Amino acid sequence: MVIRNALVVFIASPILLIAQTTISGSVSAEATGEPLLGVNVIVQGTTYGGTTDSDGNYTFTLSPEVVGEISVSAKYIGYAHSTAQFSVSGVPIQHDFSLVVDVLLLDEVVVTGTPSATRRRELGNSIATLNVEDIIRRGDVTSVPDLLNGRVAGLVAMTGTGVLGAGPRLKLRGTASLALSDQPLIYVDGIRTNNAIGAGPNSQGYGAGVIARLGDFSADEIERIEIVKGPAAATLYGSEASNGVIQIFTKRGRPSAKARWDVSIGGGSSWLNDPYGEWGVGYDPSIWGPDPETGKIGSWNLFKMENDAGRPVFQSGNEQRYSVNVSGGSREIDYFVGGTWETGEGVYPTNDLWRFNGRTNIGFKPNEKWTIRTNLGFVKSYVNLADDIGSGPLLSGMYSFTSLLNTPNRGWLIAPPEWLYARTQNAQGLNRFTGSIELQFNPVQWFQNRLVFGIDETEEDNIVQRDYLGPEAVQFFGPTGALGRRSLDKNSISY
Repeated sequence: MVIRNALVVFIASPILLIAQTTISGSVSAEATGEPLLGVNVIVQGTTYGGTTDSDGNYTFTLSPEVVGEISVSAKYIGYAHSTAQFSVSGVPIQHDFSLVVDVLLLDEVVVTGTPSATRRRELGNSIATLNVEDIIRRGDVTSVPDLLNGRVAGLVAMTGTGVLGAGPRLKLRGTASLALSDQPLIYVDGIRTNNAIGAGPNSQGYGAGVIARLGDFSADEIERIEIVKGPAAATLYGSEASNGVIQIFTKRGRPSAKARWDVSIGGGSSWLNDPYGEWGVGYDPSIWGPDPETGKIGSWNLFKMENDAGRPVFQSGNEQRYSVNVSGGSREIDYFVGGTWETGEGVYPTNDLWRFNGRTNIGFKPNEKWTIRTNLGFVKSYVNLADDIGSGPLLSGMYSFTSLLNTPNRGWLIAPPEWLYARTQNAQGLNRFTGSIELQFNPVQWFQNRLVFGIDETEEDNIVQRDYLGPEAVQFFGPTGALGRRSLDKNSISY
């Protein structure tokens, strides 16, 4: 009986030692020696691995079925992969990786509409990737259109107005259809979202809105953006993606010994370049043709005259942005929670904005085969849009009349600016919720399953209001126009 017990202990001991084998070390950038956060260190052919913390350290434990020779790889966005060979014999393994920047980005990991992330060198199409954190570090970026503009070949952001709260029209490799939308599809954390342009109240004289829904998202909550262009996008996402696809990936937590806090405060100003100089010169329709005495076309600058009289038509705008987020986690769970508050005023006295963005992303890994991830974002904003192109002070001043100079109009075509500012309100209130749940099941290394489902719910309150300013307004807006009016257009859009 004693010999049998001793034999059991002798057989079990090697298995117990192998089960306790750990692999640990650190990962740093070869060029700078700085530790890299969030590097995936995995055993090839298995689901075992770990992620580096804020100090660049990683550690994970192997189970008894992993024996003999193994290959361990370190993978990180923007860096070439590094692989090391080890022999598992029950002794702890320690190895430090030093990653080199991948200049050609052939080893960069991207998501292309396939079930799992893929290395760039293994793709048959071109995908552009923007590292948002690097872009923000180099300069102040306040919106997603700012991130895209001028940074991707073939992508053009065409802004029709400088009004605060407006957004651009995007073009990826030109127009693909004469009748259908020319805008690329937008995906956020794997779900399709509202990509409307020209939204909001009709703030322009020819009945057009100027708001783009892409501008709702905060740059402070985005980790990276991937852009798929041309026929490749249609192949991966269907015919609706013939204008391209923009994929936004929001930030996630990283395994760390303690929570990481990020606080950002930004601000800026905006103004019109020389608004009272040559910019504001208009030509009086009442004196078309050359002056009989000088032979020159008659012109005058009503904007400069108003400014010299102590009645400036425009102002200097300003913007403030405050952002706070916290992230962290462990091997089993990670989290990112953040919020951004933004306010600002435009060059028109009636143009102002406030916006709040909140986001909570949580990942849970109950075992080596299952990963569950939730991404929740909320946007609440209110913007006042001034009368823009085709109406407002610009039209009234550039098409002014000298014959009206000594009248209550003071030369303005419709009415003096203070009357237009007091009368007009073009506003939009917004509530937007974007949420997704991702389930990933990896029974073995070569077989991966990923299911993503979610919703993007947008609720708009578009307000067009013309206030009643008393009997004096009749001389400017007529009997009917002086009475005032208010319209409220409620839109609810779900994806």
